[in-house]
Amino acid sequence: MRLFQPFSTLAVAAALVLGVAHWAGAQTLSQTQIRELMVNTTSAHCEFSLMAVGTWSRTGEPTAEVKPATLTADFLEVDTSDGTASIETDFGVQFIIARQSQGYLHFLYVASTGPVYTTTIFDRPAGEGRYLATHSRHEFTQVSLPGFTSRPEQYYGWCEMTE
Repeated sequence: MRLFQPFSTLAVAAALVLGVAHWAGAQTLSQTQIRELMVNTTSAHCEFSLMAVGTWSRTGEPTAEVKPATLTADFLEVDTSDGTASIETDFGVQFIIARQSQGYLHFLYVASTGPVYTTTIFDRPAGEGRYLATHSRHEFTQVSLPGFTSRPEQYYGWCEMTE
């Protein structure tokens, strides 16, 4: 009886793997299709639920704090062939750079006051119609104010792209 048990366990495991692989293949886009979606995207909705905030001690030693976040971003009028997009902010519509390269779709905003914000969508699925994404804020002010970016920040989450 034991002799056949490993075989039957192996057969069940193989069937499960093949079934999951078949289901996953039917539910997801190929890397080529995802990259085509990135090239043809006209808008992207992003949500970030985790963040890391970096700072430096008085002696210059870097430190970081990881904590939950609630950040959303909606990129509009995306045109990767022209390298342009826009984003609605608390200060009105901002025109930004959009760049697709291989498995990455980047959005770059350089503020007239100095800070740089980047958002990158990766060609890696994060659920139905969603893709892994990061958002970074390169900003530093002497005084740290709650609710405002005053230190470098990195956000982690996902984006949905629309053609």
